[in-house]
Amino acid sequence: MHTKSSLIDSLLRLTNNLLVELNSSVFHKKGQFSNPEKIKLEIVLSERELKLKNGYLPNGDNDNKKFADILNEWFADEKIFIDEVIPLLKALTPQHETKTKANNLAEIITHPNSTYIVESVKIQYKNIQGKRLKLLLTAIQELNLLPKERIAKKFHDYCKTEFNWNIASCTAMNDYVFNDVTDKDEVAEMKVFISNLTNTQ
Repeated sequence: MHTKSSLIDSLLRLTNNLLVELNSSVFHKKGQFSNPEKIKLEIVLSERELKLKNGYLPNGDNDNKKFADILNEWFADEKIFIDEVIPLLKALTPQHETKTKANNLAEIITHPNSTYIVESVKIQYKNIQGKRLKLLLTAIQELNLLPKERIAKKFHDYCKTEFNWNIASCTAMNDYVFNDVTDKDEVAEMKVFISNLTNTQ
């Protein structure tokens, strides 16, 4: 059988135990802390509601003040914890570089005269396709105007979009195996042509 005093003490301990179990640290461990700013907003609003509920007049109810003090301390600790954690979480989040997505062939060629190079290539190598398109890609890569890896499909896609003729399939281009005997001279000629374009002001 509880006296009023023991009942208050029991309720205070229960409140304390609940607040210890319900906090941002626990939410974070459970993966439920994805929006700390929103949690902090809820805490600030709840803290304000509690203050308004208790009012501003002096309150002689000491027992009620004990509960209010516990909640106010919990609110304060939560806000401090969240303020400390937010910048740490942001620092740990991978920062991806913002890059402008390339939309055409000129934007993936790494040279200030890229547009001029593309337009000149379209004239010089009109109707190029399949095997010769692969040689053109090789020439551009050997001049370090395009990456050596993971660029073939994008190169073909942009050529298909921008060249006003049938360039054949990407497979036809990619599957061609460079022949040192028969292809070396043509690639060299392409490199000379493109190299001259890069030197044009």
